[in-house]
Amino acid sequence: MRPILILIATVAHMSVAGAATDVASVEQPNRPEVATVDYTDASGRLIGSVTKIGGVTYFAGPDGVPLGVAETVNGKRVFRRY
Repeated sequence: MRPILILIATVAHMSVAGAATDVASVEQPNRPEVATVDYTDASGRLIGSVTKIGGVTYFAGPDGVPLGVAETVNGKRVFRRY
């Protein structure tokens, strides 16, 4: 009786592991790459951050308030302040 229970548990575990692999292999929709870099002073205090989403760069102050944005328009780099 015990070997049958072990066999059933093993088969059930393998089927769940296979299902997890199938879910992970589903293609994700195209999303712009997002990267954030925090900048600190010598004491480790946050002085600002830069976030890039696709081709647009957003600047924020130490309190998280947006300061400006930079993007390429007609081949030229354009900076705007908020």
